[in-house]
Amino acid sequence: MKRKSSTRRTKSTLYLTTREHRLVRNSGKTLQRFYDDLSDLYALHDMGRWRNGHMYHRQTRILFVRADQLNRLIEQLPDPYSASKELGEQATHMFKAIWNIEVKTEPGRKRFYRVMNRVAGWGVFTEPKPGRIVVESPAIVGEPFMRGYLESLLSVRLDTVESTVDRMVFEIKPKP
Repeated sequence: MKRKSSTRRTKSTLYLTTREHRLVRNSGKTLQRFYDDLSDLYALHDMGRWRNGHMYHRQTRILFVRADQLNRLIEQLPDPYSASKELGEQATHMFKAIWNIEVKTEPGRKRFYRVMNRVAGWGVFTEPKPGRIVVESPAIVGEPFMRGYLESLLSVRLDTVESTVDRMVFEIKPKP
């Protein structure tokens, strides 16, 4: 038995171009699911606030920079590790203020990974087993930068297990 959604819906007629119809069909979703997901994405990214080149996500202004350009900038830093530690500390406050995520706790870390994976585009963050952080397809490939950022943000010390352009693996060091 199908239950009715508790949200009100308005029936509408959509006229799709061949290209748009193909896009929906190739997504593997029903037309309803496709547009529900699209609406959720619109709301999640505060797209109603975007105006003339100003894009926001909650209280954060979004700016687009190619990953290779960002990596070149990071390479030019005299001490990428220290610079990223400062950014990680600032990010701790941002995650608390905007997302109400206390990243220094284990449950907060798991929420942090979900937000980073859904919103930030830094790569795909997972913690497949406690104390092991894996970043697949990292946008920032400088290991010292990524390690410093995560150490400061999560308030942990990390050992680098693997660092390639496709994958970074960090182990959280036990506290002495």
